[in-house]
Amino acid sequence: MNFLDAHIIVHDYFGSLAKLPDAKALLFRRKSDLKNTKDEIIDAYKLFYAHMLFYCTRSQEEYVQYEMSREWLNCFVDDDKYFDVIRCNILVNESKSFFGKLKNHNALPQAQEKINNYLQESHDLLNDKYRYEEVDEYFDIMKKKIDEIKEIFKDEEEAFGEVSDKTFNEYSIDFFFTSYEKAHIKVDETDIAFFYPFETLRNLIENPDSCNIYYKYKNYIKTHK
Repeated sequence: MNFLDAHIIVHDYFGSLAKLPDAKALLFRRKSDLKNTKDEIIDAYKLFYAHMLFYCTRSQEEYVQYEMSREWLNCFVDDDKYFDVIRCNILVNESKSFFGKLKNHNALPQAQEKINNYLQESHDLLNDKYRYEEVDEYFDIMKKKIDEIKEIFKDEEEAFGEVSDKTFNEYSIDFFFTSYEKAHIKVDETDIAFFYPFETLRNLIENPDSCNIYYKYKNYIKTHK
């Protein structure tokens, strides 16, 4: 997984969140609306956050939005469960009327028991967030790392008036490998070529010497930040 893969996965997840669930589904959402597994989404968040920290690509308000979206990941459940929640909810609500009770009297006890369990599970989902603390810990590690690098950059700038390309490249490479190591994600040999801000990537896709590696991402690079 390179940075662009992570960027795509995180924003595909945002697209899944934008699909409103059925009002009778409580807090549950359909897992089939996700384009990636929950674990892939968590890994993508890690790399996305590392890139964000190094290049300062998001405001605090935008970061908060990304954080809030993570809270809903555990609400995506198997489609069978999602539709069973809706079915039970409909049956229980229908049975509030006299004729509804007559019609559903055999199925109602099981449906009511299921809904009670689903209500508790739905409540617990937001308290038991999927690998949430793991991402928080990763963020703290990478935040500490970038703070250390910023101090080095600051010292060099005060001493020489600017940060040299050699120093910047050295510490950007170090940060890149640390971001993968701490995320426990395997590094492929081409991954480092994607760990740039979009402005740089837009220049690289026009460079005859490097454009081939970015070919399948070309349109995405042109239209995102």
